[in-house]
Amino acid sequence: ADGAGADVLRALLPALVNGTKEKNTYVRASSENALRAVLRLPQDDAFYQQCMGLLEAGGREALGDVVTRVLRRAVADGREEDLDCTLVT
Repeated sequence: ADGAGADVLRALLPALVNGTKEKNTYVRASSENALRAVLRLPQDDAFYQQCMGLLEAGGREALGDVVTRVLRRAVADGREEDLDCTLVT
């Protein structure tokens, strides 16, 4: 990721990390799924490492925590998606 793509990732990744901490289940699950897709996990660990290099120390730590705590665990457990599919009418 370089140029404009890197700038987008620098803005997007912290926002998605914050979304994984929301109380709203749908926001949290959507943020987790988006992070997994953006970071190409678990398929492309090299790209994930590249993204980590774009962030400052605090951002790297927060992203690393989310990846370890949520994203890798969900894949290991076979839970690709953990969405709340409840419809509100």
